[in-house]
Amino acid sequence: MCIAVRNCETYIAAAIESVLGQRYDDFEVVIVDNASTDGTVGIVQAIRDDRVRLVENPVNLGLCHNWNRSIEEARGRYVKVLGADDILYPDCLAEQAAVFDADRDRSVALVCCPRDIIDSHGRVRMRSRGWRTGGRPRRMTGREAMKQMARAGRNLIGEPLTTMFRREDALGIGGFDPAVYASLPVCIDWDLWCRLLEKGDLVVNGGALGAFRVNAGSESLTRVAQFAENDRRFIASLYHKGLADIGAVDIALGSVRAWRDAWLRRVFYTYLKVRPSA
Repeated sequence: MCIAVRNCETYIAAAIESVLGQRYDDFEVVIVDNASTDGTVGIVQAIRDDRVRLVENPVNLGLCHNWNRSIEEARGRYVKVLGADDILYPDCLAEQAAVFDADRDRSVALVCCPRDIIDSHGRVRMRSRGWRTGGRPRRMTGREAMKQMARAGRNLIGEPLTTMFRREDALGIGGFDPAVYASLPVCIDWDLWCRLLEKGDLVVNGGALGAFRVNAGSESLTRVAQFAENDRRFIASLYHKGLADIGAVDIALGSVRAWRDAWLRRVFYTYLKVRPSA
C-alpha cells in the first residue's frame, strides 16, 4: 500500500486510518513524503503502527517521480497507490488481492473498482462512479478495455486509488512515465493502466471500494480545455501505437465525449463552489 504525499496535513490521517482499518491484514503502508512544508510529516510520525513506514524526500521530486518512488519502496507483491486525501473502504484490499491470488496463470494485469466521489467534508456527492458493473464483477481483455475507454473519451478505470497491480509488472514497464506527465499530465495514470493492459486482462470489482475526494477549488474548474485536449490526444496515441482495435469512429466519439465530460466536470465543481453544504 503506497501513499505519495505532499502538503496534505488536513486529510493524511484519514487516508492512513482507512488503510489500517482494512479487513485484510497482510499489508504494509509506505508513505513517501515529497518535501512537505506543512505538518504532514509530524502527523504521520505520530501514528504508532508497525505497518506504517515513512520515507522522506529531501527535495520535491514532482508528482510522477514521487509516485514511482512509492512503488520502488514497496515490498509487497501487489501495489495500490492511494491519494493522500482519498480513502479506502474496509473490504478494498481483500477483494482486489483475492483476484490476483486466484490468477494462477497470471492472465490478469490490472484490477480496478468503482469509487464514490466525496467533498472536502467527506460527504458523498456521487456514488459508484467508474466502470458500470451492475453490481457484479466484470472481466475483459486489455485490448477491449482500451477500446471501450477510447470510445468513452475518458479514463474509465479512474485514479490510482481504484487500482491494484503487480509491483514487478509496473517496475518492468518503467512505472508512471515522466514524458507523458510532461506532455499529457491529465493522462499520467491512464497511460500506466494501458501499458499494464498490454500484458493481460482487466477485472473490475462489482461495487465501490473507496472514495475520491474533490473540492470546489480543484483545477478541473478552470482547465476544461486542457483536460479534454489531453484525453483526445491520448486516445489518438492508442490508435497510433496499435494498442487497441480503434478506428476513426472511435477517435471521433472519444473526442466528443471527452469535451462533454470536461464541461460536465466543470458544472459539478461549480455546483460544489456555489452549494458547498447541499
